[in-house]
Amino acid sequence: MRAAVTYVALGVALALGAAAPAYADQSPAPEPSAAPTAQPWPTQPQNADTYDFEAGGTQSWLNSGRGVWHGAYANLFYAATSGFKAYGGALDTVRFGQNDPGYYAGVYVPTKNPNGTFNAEYGFSPTHYNIPASYWLANYDLRLADGFGVQAGYGNKAYTSENVPIWNAGFDKYFGNDRLAYRATFASISGTPGIGFSQTVTWNKTLPYDYVTVAANVGRDIENTGFNHVAFYTTAVVVLDDVHWLDQHTAFHADVNYNTLAGAYQRYEVLLGLRERL
Repeated sequence: MRAAVTYVALGVALALGAAAPAYADQSPAPEPSAAPTAQPWPTQPQNADTYDFEAGGTQSWLNSGRGVWHGAYANLFYAATSGFKAYGGALDTVRFGQNDPGYYAGVYVPTKNPNGTFNAEYGFSPTHYNIPASYWLANYDLRLADGFGVQAGYGNKAYTSENVPIWNAGFDKYFGNDRLAYRATFASISGTPGIGFSQTVTWNKTLPYDYVTVAANVGRDIENTGFNHVAFYTTAVVVLDDVHWLDQHTAFHADVNYNTLAGAYQRYEVLLGLRERL
């Protein structure tokens, strides 16, 4: 029985969270090695359809006199016993003194032939001062023998005056309760020459009451560094994320990450959330 997806919704990653490249690798967790029981771990798929609600906030500290960001989010996740999943949410983020609300929704659709999962997501912001006016993405995770898999996807972020197409490809391997993944990401900016290339390595660990993610990303990436200044930056990102379940219904979500953009600023972020299985 494959473990449940840890939902750090990509809407939060792309619009609210600091480290989009690292967050974006939130794939299904490894298959637990423990024998199935009448009462699954809260980190495993349950015996009935579930609805999880999570709400929380972030605080980011920037150096170079760039101030503080802060935001809040609320997400609802649905998981069916068939493997189908759907999620949606809202966020509000304040960057450089400007407030942006955002909304997003997505689905995970399992396929039998070939064996894999298709993911699609769409989001938008009515103000879009510093986050995309809209974005969409589509990814496919093809499962192979012996715990291996390959992934590929495409997305687009539309800012006020630029479009940012994003391509990604990668592979992963499950080792019992662990998963190790690599992803390469390519991105461009409309009207700007050049291609951004970054690489992400992610390790996931599934425990009875914890789902842990450690990710590192390096390369040339794209960010809006304020007032619609969308540009390439040499970046390095480190993320540590944990969803800790207190019991079968309640979990704390904690995330810390560090992101440096050469020539712009360094950013330290903390995310705290509370999840309730309804």
